[in-house]
Amino acid sequence: MLFVGCNSTGTDPAQPTLALSIAARNAPQFSGKQNTTVESSHITISEAKMLIREVELKSDREDDGIADDSLDFKSESFVVVLNLDGTPNEVALSEVPSGTYDEIEFEVHKPEDNETPPDPDFKTGTSGDERFSIIISGSYDGQDFIYRSRVNMEQEIELNTPLSITEDSGPANLTMLVDLSEWFMDENGKLLNPTNPENENAIDDSIRRSFEDIFKDNDKDAQED
Repeated sequence: MLFVGCNSTGTDPAQPTLALSIAARNAPQFSGKQNTTVESSHITISEAKMLIREVELKSDREDDGIADDSLDFKSESFVVVLNLDGTPNEVALSEVPSGTYDEIEFEVHKPEDNETPPDPDFKTGTSGDERFSIIISGSYDGQDFIYRSRVNMEQEIELNTPLSITEDSGPANLTMLVDLSEWFMDENGKLLNPTNPENENAIDDSIRRSFEDIFKDNDKDAQED
């Protein structure tokens, strides 16, 4: 079970612990590619938060020809508010079964009908249009905006190097990178206006692509150990 925050009080001292951190890159301001005839617009991000659930470390290792699923563990829902200065944000801490892990899976999701999210901003009413997975505040060409995504985003990211957790290895930290410069850019580098509803699918696709590497980072400097 993952616990939101970074306080390890109540964990079993005999059980290895693992922290998860998220580092935002290239924020809060970036510019679109300049058109030859139209002046380039720009976006500034002032706040970005997402609702995450079911964080799961996976192991594809096999013993005696049988895949070991006992290394998997999952989390409850929690809200991540990204640090826009690029410093890693430690968002969760867990007791973890000893083993070697190859991949992390998680879901950025909008609340279910009967779910009460940790942050009321993610559920403002009873309909599906009033439940959100990601909320981004900022300005587009000098005008304030709030972009609210309503889609569930399942993510599977392989660790650069498999993570080995043992009772003797001590606390470990994984850092995942999210590139905010991609959020309002399409695949061709064209700036997407977040106030235009026609851009919602393209923006959501760009957010999916923005989740990059995940790696062991015990000193929490957003660099792989």
